[in-house]
Amino acid sequence: SWLTARPVAHRGLHDMNKTRWENTLSAFAAAAERGYAIECDVHLSSDGVPVIIHDGDLRRLTGKDGFVR
Repeated sequence: SWLTARPVAHRGLHDMNKTRWENTLSAFAAAAERGYAIECDVHLSSDGVPVIIHDGDLRRLTGKDGFVR
């Protein structure tokens, strides 16, 4: 199927050492350079601005409590 025909980089091609953060242009470019498809999560702020972030809250990536609003 088209879904399994090639690897999919969820949040781009990133690493746990934070040398390339998830959901960044750098992570998306690295995935594309390897021929991977890219999948990301998009939330809308209260004023309708799309924000690319995987989590429902900000804690893991920012160390702050809160939500995309």
